Amino acid sequence: MMTATNLPGGEISYRETRHTVKQRVSVGQRTLASNDDSDTRTQAPLRLMKSEDERIARIDGQPILAALRVGIGNALDPFEDAALDGATLTEIGDRLGFRWKARSAEAKWRVYLAIDRMRDQWRLIERQMAAEAAACRRRVETRRAELIAAQRSYLGTAA
Repeated sequence: MMTATNLPGGEISYRETRHTVKQRVSVGQRTLASNDDSDTRTQAPLRLMKSEDERIARIDGQPILAALRVGIGNALDPFEDAALDGATLTEIGDRLGFRWKARSAEAKWRVYLAIDRMRDQWRLIERQMAAEAAACRRRVETRRAELIAAQRSYLGTAA
């Protein structure tokens, strides 16, 4: 079990972006149009699946998205309506139950509040990631020093 101060077996491993072997996934056939030379139609594999690397990146990004959603809080629904659904401020205000000119005014301040909260949460996440990276670098340097000291001790006793 690896802890923050212990690396298993004296090995130093760096976490990098994971990549997989490219696999071609076929879910059927598609018919290609005939060319000028012949009237026959040809078929080729139909590839609708996304690559595994895209899936891995999406899975790795989910904790950050969850943290952003928590940071936005109660302004999440108007923000998602604006950002993901492409709804206008009037439509968002209507969904929130406001009438007349208040619709767009209420929706506007809620969407901008969500943007401000998201920006603050993103800065907090970046600071946490930078602190974790710095701690990781310190652990790696400490472990390297331990390995060099052990090697020097071994070579000193062997000579």
